[in-house]
Amino acid sequence: MKFEETAYEIEQEVGLIEELITYHQLLFDKIKITSPDPIEISATATLLHSFYNGIENIFKRISKNLDKKSFSSSIWHQDLIQFMTKQTETHPPVISEKLFTKLLVYLGFRHFFRHAYAFHFKWEKIEPLIKNLKPVFNEFKDEINEFKEKLPKN
Repeated sequence: MKFEETAYEIEQEVGLIEELITYHQLLFDKIKITSPDPIEISATATLLHSFYNGIENIFKRISKNLDKKSFSSSIWHQDLIQFMTKQTETHPPVISEKLFTKLLVYLGFRHFFRHAYAFHFKWEKIEPLIKNLKPVFNEFKDEINEFKEKLPKN
């Protein structure tokens, strides 16, 4: 896989995450001024799940395309995100340790989401994640753009 093709795929996925956030702007606006009802809590949980899935899609593309590596252990999600903090033979670290720590919280929520019923979602657990989503995503975009700039040109 060529570096430029991978960079293009990253840009496409980042665009989809941006579209996801824009699509839910009314929800962001509403939860700033009122407490969400159960349906809005479920929608917010789905947004958080989709957000991390998009981030993870980028990590999987990098790992597969540039490192020819896939993860299959029972903790592969954790292995993958940890791998993104490492320099490899083909590229520099994708994310910083600081961002890694922030994204781990979203990975943890993704795991919870996949195994919980909607009535298990508690606003007090979701609220800090949704309030930090845009700043974390902006930090991610900064770091992923820096990563792409360091990739060799084909």
